[in-house]
Amino acid sequence: MINNIFLTGVNPFFNQAKKTHLDKQNKIPSFELSFLGVRDSVSISNNLDDKLSFEAFNIARLRTGIVSLEDLKDNIKPENMLGSGMNSVVYNFNSPLLKGWVLKVDKRPFLKSKSDVFKKSKDVFGSKNMGQEIATVGDRYKILKKIEGKAHSVYDWSYHVDNYSRVTRQEALEFLDSIAKIADFQQNSFDDYADKLSLLSKKGYKQDSINPNNILINYDKKEIHVIDFLRLMILRILIQGMI
Repeated sequence: MINNIFLTGVNPFFNQAKKTHLDKQNKIPSFELSFLGVRDSVSISNNLDDKLSFEAFNIARLRTGIVSLEDLKDNIKPENMLGSGMNSVVYNFNSPLLKGWVLKVDKRPFLKSKSDVFKKSKDVFGSKNMGQEIATVGDRYKILKKIEGKAHSVYDWSYHVDNYSRVTRQEALEFLDSIAKIADFQQNSFDDYADKLSLLSKKGYKQDSINPNNILINYDKKEIHVIDFLRLMILRILIQGMI
């Protein structure tokens, strides 16, 4: 059971941690919330933070001496790793001046990245921090807005998936401890998470809930965050390819 929780991204604790009640306005798509047990209409309460824009990142990276792809790759270190998925790994930057962003590196070997150009990405969420991409360097490196929190998963989740490795007893106990902490969150924490899913849907996205690393928990602030999502068009193509 513990292994299934980690490796599928399904999080049954949400059903235990909140009391399900009616969704009066029917705003939240059931597909997105079926694994949460959330049925509520809520208001969006994302933090506004213009300090994480592409322009702000450009100023900060130049101050830290990141002007090329090789400079960017200097941040790829084991001690900087925040989490991993099937196709990518996410890292902190070395410099505290870049603490508001993270580096996402695509692991797929067929992708090549020779460009030194930091290209601005279209930011559909604007100043709302959804952990969205704000820049790319070639086709393997992406700069994302950082959201503070701990992945609702084991460390290096993709290692367990890629190597069919069982979750250890210690990892299972740590996970169960996190479930107990989340169960104490107030209803507004889950309402806020439902808001984020609703916002994604309005913008034409769905949460990528296969990887449990895509759910971040801020235990101090009692917040649940989405940090990865797919366009509906891409999701439909992926689903069609599976059936």
